This record gives sequence, C-alpha cells and structure tokens, in this order.
Amino acid sequence: MHVDETRLAALRDGRDPVLAGYRDALVDWVDRHRDWTPPRDLTSGSRTMEVLLEESAAYLTNAALAALITQEPRHLDLARTWARALARLPGQGVWANNYAFGVHAAGLGRALVWLHDDLDETDRAAIAGCIAHCVTDMVAGSYRGHEKAQWWAEAYLHHDHWIATGGYGEAALAVIDHFPEAGDWAERARDEFATALSWLGDDGGWLEGVADLVYAWSPLLAFYGAYRAVTGQDLHGAHPWLQASARFRLHHLLPDGSYVYCNDSFRSGRYNTGGAASCHVLRRLASVFGDGHVQWLADHDEAFDMSDSAQGVYEAAYEGHSVASDWQPYVDRQSVCVAWNALWHDGRVAAVAPGDLDPLAHFDNQGMVVMRSDWTGAATLATLSCGPLAGHRAADLYAASDGTVPDVNINHAHIDHGAITLFTKGRYVLIPAGYGRRDSGYQNTLSVDGAHFVTDPAARPRIQCVAREGDAVFTVADFTEGFGKVHGIESCRRSLLSLGGDTLFLVDDLRRRRQPSRIFGRMGWHLHHDPRVHSIRIDGATCDWVHGDAIDLRLTVLAPAKMAWETAEQHDVRTGEPFLGRTSIMMPEWREQEMTIVTVLAPPDVSAVAHPVAGGQGVLLQRDGRLTLAIIAQPGDGELRYTLDSPHDLVLAAGGPVRVHLMAEGAVRVDGIDVAAGGRLLRTTIDRK
Repeated sequence: MHVDETRLAALRDGRDPVLAGYRDALVDWVDRHRDWTPPRDLTSGSRTMEVLLEESAAYLTNAALAALITQEPRHLDLARTWARALARLPGQGVWANNYAFGVHAAGLGRALVWLHDDLDETDRAAIAGCIAHCVTDMVAGSYRGHEKAQWWAEAYLHHDHWIATGGYGEAALAVIDHFPEAGDWAERARDEFATALSWLGDDGGWLEGVADLVYAWSPLLAFYGAYRAVTGQDLHGAHPWLQASARFRLHHLLPDGSYVYCNDSFRSGRYNTGGAASCHVLRRLASVFGDGHVQWLADHDEAFDMSDSAQGVYEAAYEGHSVASDWQPYVDRQSVCVAWNALWHDGRVAAVAPGDLDPLAHFDNQGMVVMRSDWTGAATLATLSCGPLAGHRAADLYAASDGTVPDVNINHAHIDHGAITLFTKGRYVLIPAGYGRRDSGYQNTLSVDGAHFVTDPAARPRIQCVAREGDAVFTVADFTEGFGKVHGIESCRRSLLSLGGDTLFLVDDLRRRRQPSRIFGRMGWHLHHDPRVHSIRIDGATCDWVHGDAIDLRLTVLAPAKMAWETAEQHDVRTGEPFLGRTSIMMPEWREQEMTIVTVLAPPDVSAVAHPVAGGQGVLLQRDGRLTLAIIAQPGDGELRYTLDSPHDLVLAAGGPVRVHLMAEGAVRVDGIDVAAGGRLLRTTIDRK
C-alpha cells in the first residue's frame, strides 16, 4: 500500500534529488525523535486520547517507512518496538470508542504491510488482531441505532467522521488477506465516503473552513490511495468536489501567506494533530489531478510545514479557544507529513503560480464569495458569506429528513449569514470570528431586537447574484431565512459593491412583515477587529481602524442619520488581554417597518458622500481628484434618476440589464432594473455637464 516497487527503488537509490531530499528529511526526523516512547495506556496524561492516537500513528508510519527504505537495524528495531506497543491498545476487551482509533488502526496497517517480512508470525498476528478489534468496533459504531453506535455515526460533514472512516477503511485493506470480512469493512468506508461526498457541492466548499479541510482530506486521501492499490479502482474522480476542494483552499490564501479562517478554522490553515501540516495532501491532489496550481500551493505550504516554528498550529481540545487569547502549540507538525511527502510528491506536475487564475471566486453551494484585488503580496481580500450552515445540498437533506439527520454535522460551521471580512495593507482589519465563536453575534453582520440568527441547517440564506465589470464586483446576500419566524422579518438583503478591492459600498435593506406595535425594537450592525492590532477612533459618522499611527480603514455611515456607536471588547480571563473587539452601529428605537443602512468602508484618502438617486442608493467617491458615482439599485423593476453636473465615472450595480440615457442639465436616467434576472454591473464615464 502507498509505495510500489518503483517508488521504493527511487527512494533508495537517491538519483532523483527531490525524492532523495524527502527521504533524507524522513530519516532525519525519525533519528531526531527516536527518544519518543509509545503510550502505555490512553487514560493518563494531559493530552486527549485522539491526540495520543494520531501522534502515535504518525510516528509509527514514519518509523516503518524509514525502516522499509533503509533496512537499517536501528530503524527496524524502532518500528517493531512501536508496532508491538501500539498493538496492545486499546487493550483486550476494551471498546475502541474514540474516532481516532481509525487512524490508530491505519498506522498499524501500514506497519503490518511495510514490515511484513521483518516481523515474526507472533507480531503479525498481534498487529492484525488489534486492527480487527479496532475496525470491527469502528464499523459497528458507524451505524446509528447499533449498541456500539458512536456520536459521529452518519455525521457525514463532520471532520471526525472522516478521521474514523478513512482510518478504519485503510486499516481494513491492510488485513484483507487475514480476515475474510475485511473486504466488507473496506466497502463500508467506501460507501460512507460516497454518501458524504453526495452531500457536498461541486464547488469544493467545506463548511468547517480550510484548516479543518486539511484534517478531513488526510484520511480520505490515504484510504483512496490504499483502495486503488489493493482493488485497482480509482475513487478520486468519483465526485467533482475533491478536485475543486483544492481550489477552495487556494482562494483562501491570504497575501501574507496565511489563510482566511472563516468558520472553525485557524489563520495557519492547519487543524489539530492529523491536520497539523498540509503540504503532503496538496502534493497528493496535485498528482492525482495533474494540477500545477495545487503543486505551487504545496510548495508554499511546505515552506511553513518544514520550518522550525510551531506557531499557528494548536493542539486539541479546542473548546477553550473561544475565550482565550493564546493556545498551546502542537508538539511537532512535521510528524504528519514527512513520510507522505516521500510517497506522494509527483515531479511530473510542474508548479504554476496562481497569477493566471481569476481573483474572484464564488462557491455557490457553500454560499461564499472571495473577492481578491489580485494575486500579489500587496493584494486586498474581502469575503462575503451567506449560505445554509452545511451548504445548499445538505439543506435539502435536512429539510426532507423530518429531524432524522443529526445536527452534529454543523458543529464546526458558523452562523455567518451576510458576514464580511477584510484583509488589507498586509493585515486583517475586519476579522472572522475565530474558532468556537459560532454564533452570529460574533460575525460581521446584523442583529434584530438583540437576537441573532437561528441555528437551522435547513434554512436557506443565499448569495443571490455575483457580477463583475473590470475591478468592480457586485454581490447580493439574502439572509431573510436566517432570522427564522420569531422576529417577523419579511426580507433582509446585503448588497456589496467592491471597487478596486479596497473600497466596499454596502447597502443593507430590512423589512418587517408589519409595523411593530411595540416600541422595544432595535437594530444592530456589527464589525469585529483584533484590539491587539487596531484601535478604534470615532468622529461623528466615521470610524477609523488605526494601526500604529496609520489609518488602515475608515467606515463612513451615510444612513441612517439617527444612530449611535457602540464598542465592546472581550478579554482573556487568565491574562486580562483583549483579543476581540466589536464596533457597532446601533438603532435602539427601530419602530419602522423598513430599515436601510448605507455605509462605505475605504482607505482614508477616499472621501465618501451620499448622493441622491431616485430608485437606488448612491455615494460619490473622490480619490486623487477623480469622481466616481457608485449606485446600488433598489430591488425590483424600476427606473433610476440622478443629477450630477461634474464629469464622473459611473458604477451601477443592479439586478438585471441596464440602459443609460444622458439627459439635459446633467441628469441621467437608467432603465430596466430586474433583480430576478441576475446581477449586473455597468461601468462607464459620464464626460459632460
């Protein structure tokens, strides 16, 4: 499994300098960590069981592959010692009731196959018996209703389900010559992954974020590779999601080399023990699909994965992260990638930088738009999220399930309907919520009457349209269903017009089903920042995010006129350090049936003034002496009119095709606004008075 005679010979002879480098890195890692000892049991120590199991499986994988390649006694003795020790866990008659026993069994399976001729019959029987013990418990646990059912059973969109399934599936393939039922165990894993992929969209989106995606990829790719080696069947192309998922990660790459961390993700783009490194899984995807852009991303990620710094990769358990300013770094991320780099690197796929890729990406099933100004290190990147918690395909299943689909699927998704983030000037200004802060109150979006969005995976918030003209991008998020039925919201839409990447014009339209009869209604409009990076300075209707002595971003509130600022910070109870700041526009007496909030987020050298437009919202932007009138049309059919006596650029965002008519005395009429026809952008220069 995983290594054929050709690859093994290439790793041994060292004539390929890249493979020789990966071989040497593997052997060096094993030699440097030969003082590590296998766990004696799984009930003591400060680490959680899954961390011990995953670390141990990674160590055994590295030691066994080093032994296979070098055939040196020190490596063979080390691998045998670890294999014998791990084969005693979880212990005779002890239920393998943690999802990471799948990875544990897979590590033993690799050792059994790779060291087969270097193990005696007693060792082979003990290892195979432990694998069978773990796999039978895991397979039984994968059925809801079984007496050994585990919490992750049928949680097809939770990464822990993938850890369990990929692990026991790969382990089953390792003992297929030992137990007649092992083929059925492997087929159970194949069928479970087929079901999981059917719940995902073709866009490659992953509801938990791109860090968690690495954690899910790893067992899937190991199982698919072993399945192809043993059965001859290639499952990698069975669903378009897998190939597209690598591009999902690529578009989340920030200009500073870190990653967008929406949902339960991390800025490093790595997650937990098995996902502490990412280069190797990207190597595999680049090879399987012949994708040079993914190979480039693997090169990029490898520079971090193989560096000495451990900053940015954190140990489980994570639940304390939502109320903490710093976390425990993972002990050694290289342990999970050094063997797989040697096995999965494909020199036939040349790395291709992403500069030729579209900087705009719309992940329609997931409900996310990534708006990047370009692919340079000086780029600005904004995101808009608005989709069902587990994606549109999963929302269909939830809606039709009558409550039988487990909610655990969405445990690592965030209720981020309509939420924006912004990275500019080399740093985050408007930040994602971060791990554990899943409630919409931590997102850069709206609240009504002090309440947040409902936790309903069947609800269908959506990206209504995405359009582009030059460096202008227009997108509309409809998150009416995010409020449920409690607050009587008839419609709620956020229209976002991005100009040049660093200027965002937002119009938020809310409408209640009826005029409130009580006077207790209130409306909140929220943005979050890291107070360790930016301070907030408010002046009238503007708010600045200040880094050092420089203003990175200015918010100008154009409507409503009657509003108040509210700021708040969360502090780490252990250190007193602030780690999450919130700036809100508050309307404490929302008595009307309708509400429109009009704002501009831009660098301080861009002036923004409201400009009257009949049938829409307009803002006059001035930068370097150049006037731009940006208009977002109101929903529905209608006509726009405005008057402006100076030459200007016109950027019009509308729902459908538009026509511009120049009229006397500087007036302009725009016809044909039709939201149902899909988003449209018009950009032109009005060079007359």
